[in-house]
Amino acid sequence: KQTIGYMGIGFIDWEAGYAEADSVVRGRSGAKGIMTSSLRTLLAWGHGQLGLQSYGVRVRSDNSSALPFYHNIGFVEQKRVPLSCRTLSNGLVWYEDQNNSNATVSLVYQKFLG
Repeated sequence: KQTIGYMGIGFIDWEAGYAEADSVVRGRSGAKGIMTSSLRTLLAWGHGQLGLQSYGVRVRSDNSSALPFYHNIGFVEQKRVPLSCRTLSNGLVWYEDQNNSNATVSLVYQKFLG
């Protein structure tokens, strides 16, 4: 067996019927389009089995492979929020910072329009 990727649905708001595609990570190479097909299947399963009506995703603006991946599936950018970074003793912490007008990285919010 080979793991070729991982993905999930998270941040579920049951009352609104909303969730986010979460932790979509490609591992080893697989058949062309397998991650696209897998995410479409997961979203359809969430709709049919969990009753979810809408989906979103948040992606860092510097993730050059994820942005076109989500766009090709049918996600559309809604807004960008600047990010700031803080150094802690055990690493870096990124956080949304509307006041950071010099941000080089932002969090891109997208909505699935199918």
